[in-house]
Amino acid sequence: MSGPAPAAHDGHDLAEDPGVLADLPLLEFQGWRSALRRGGAAVLPWRGDHLRAQAEAPGLTLLESGEDLPEGGSSQALVRIQKGKAATTADLAAAWRALAPEGGLLVAGHNDLGITGWAKRLAAQLGQSGEVLANRAHGRVVRFRRTGAVLPMPGTTALPADAEEAAADRAS
Repeated sequence: MSGPAPAAHDGHDLAEDPGVLADLPLLEFQGWRSALRRGGAAVLPWRGDHLRAQAEAPGLTLLESGEDLPEGGSSQALVRIQKGKAATTADLAAAWRALAPEGGLLVAGHNDLGITGWAKRLAAQLGQSGEVLANRAHGRVVRFRRTGAVLPMPGTTALPADAEEAAADRAS
C-alpha cells in the first residue's frame, strides 16, 4: 500500500467505533488518524513526501520504523494489516515489544486482507483468545492483552514460551 491503511469500504474506520480505542496515547502502524486524535506516534515506513506531509501535525510523532521503539512504553498499539505478510509480521512484533504489561494490541483489517486468519494465528502464538471489538461484513478489530509472551520476529516460526506452555497444558 502506498498510503495509510484505508477506512472500511463504507468509509467508516472500525478502529474509531465506540469502545475500541481507549482515550490514551496510541501507537499506530500503517495509519495515523487514530493516533492524531489521541496523541501518540504513527509508524509510517515507505511513505512518499506528499503522503507523509498529510500526517504531519502537532501532537503526533511520525516514525519510519517500529524497530527502535522503547520496550514497554505504550499502553495501546493499533496495527493495520497490509497485503505483505512480512511487513505485517514486523509491525505486530514491534507493537508487541512496545506495549506495557497488560497493554492492548489491536489488530484491524479488511476481510479481503485476511484479518480473520491474522487473528487466529496471533491467538495461537500468544495462547489467548482475541477479543473482537468491532466486526462488520468487510472487516474487524481484535484486541489481545500484552503478556510475557514474545512474538517471533519475521522469518521465524518459533512459538512464544507462553503459547508452548499453554499447548502443553491442553495436551495433558
